[in-house]
Amino acid sequence: MKDKKNNSNRGLGNPYFKGLVRVGFDIDVINNLGDVQKEVLFYLCVEFMTPKQITNKRKTSAEATRVLINKLIAKALINKDYIAITGIKQGGTLPNKKGGGWVSVHPNNSKGEYRLHGQNHSLKILSTSLKYFKKLKEGNKIPLETNTIMLYRRKIVVYSNLSFFDDVPNLCFEKASIYWDNFFRQLENDLGIKLINGSHTQIKQFRCHIAKTNDPLARKVIDKDLFYEVRDDIGRLRLLIDNSKGLFEFEAVDNELCQEDINKKRDYDLDIIDKEGLKPSESKEWVDNFKTVLETNQSQHNEVLLMFKAQLKLNENVQKQLNERL
Repeated sequence: MKDKKNNSNRGLGNPYFKGLVRVGFDIDVINNLGDVQKEVLFYLCVEFMTPKQITNKRKTSAEATRVLINKLIAKALINKDYIAITGIKQGGTLPNKKGGGWVSVHPNNSKGEYRLHGQNHSLKILSTSLKYFKKLKEGNKIPLETNTIMLYRRKIVVYSNLSFFDDVPNLCFEKASIYWDNFFRQLENDLGIKLINGSHTQIKQFRCHIAKTNDPLARKVIDKDLFYEVRDDIGRLRLLIDNSKGLFEFEAVDNELCQEDINKKRDYDLDIIDKEGLKPSESKEWVDNFKTVLETNQSQHNEVLLMFKAQLKLNENVQKQLNERL
C-alpha cells in the first residue's frame, strides 16, 4: 500500500514529530514524509528498534518493513546501518546496529566562534543484562574514537574529546544535548543496559568547558607569554586562557557555571561592538575625569549652600531689626 501523506497530521500534531526534531532532523524534511515513514524513522532513530522489532510493533511483514527502510535510506535520512543522517553538525561515534563494531558519524563540525568540549558524564545503570556482564568480563574500557567508555557494575563513565562549534554559545549546548541523548540511548541498545527511565534517570555531567576561539585578549596574552586565570571568591577556577589546540581560546571552565560565564563574555563583547562608547583602555581615564567633575560640582554646590545659608542669616537679622523698631 502506498504511504500517503496526511497534511492534517503534520508538525506537532504528529506523535513522532517531536522525537525526530529532538534527534536533529529538519522540520521541513519530516513534514514531507508520509505518516508511516515518520513512524518507522522514529522507531529506528529515537527508539533504536531493529527491523524485526519494528515489524512486530507494527504487526506487518518483514518485507513491508524492509521496503520502508530502503525508502528512508534512498532519501538519505539514515545510512545502511540505520544511523540517522541529520542536518545538525554533531560530531561523534555511534554503535553499528548490525554488530559490526563502531561507525563514525563525523561530519565537518569545526565552523563557529565558540567551542564546547571536555564534557564528561557519569551514568547510573538502572538495569543490566547477561550481555552487559559478558562485555564487562571482556574488559571495562571501550575506546570509541573521540570517546572513552569505562564500564562498572553499577555505572558507566563517558570521557569525551568531542567538540561542538557554533557562533552562539547556547547553540553549542543544544547540539551537544541532541548528540548525547542519541548517544546514551544507543549505548543502552549496544550494551544491553537501561540508563534512561524518566525521573529515575541519573546522568551527571562532571566536567565541561566552553571557549571563545581566536579571542583578541587571549591572543595578546599568549603572544606576550603571560598567565591569565580568574577565580571567584571561594577559589573556584572560572576563566582561563588556553592555546593547547592552537585556537587562542578564552575559556570558561566551571562545570556548573561555564555556560553563564561565556554568555557574559559574549554580551560584553557585543556591547563593545554594537554601541558607541569607550574602549576598555580608555575607561580609567574617563572615570578619573568624571570623578574630577563630580568633585568640582560638589565643591561648587557647597559654596552655593554656604551663600544661601549666609543669605538666610542676613534675612533673619534684617527681620529682627524691623521687629524691634515696631
